[in-house]
Amino acid sequence: SVLGILIGATLGAAMAWSVITPVRQMGEAMRKIASGEFTQPVQIENRDELGELGYLINNTSKELDKLQEATLAAERARGLRERQRRQQLRRRAVAGPHRL
Repeated sequence: SVLGILIGATLGAAMAWSVITPVRQMGEAMRKIASGEFTQPVQIENRDELGELGYLINNTSKELDKLQEATLAAERARGLRERQRRQQLRRRAVAGPHRL
């Protein structure tokens, strides 16, 4: 009877640990994603709903990283166009009104 309780408690703890660990990892990954860090993948070891959730978190993180990169590239391009436009206006101003 005591042996059965010990075995049951051990199995229960192992099952709880198998759920708690991935949930903690996913929580940490979500905190990093929320702070703008998209490069830390969730280690997926389960092939159940938790594993699927980990996969979805990783996929979302990758997509957010791509969107962030595209946004930064667009901002850099816009900044470059703006600098070129200002340089062109300065050159025209230096050249005088007859060159407009």
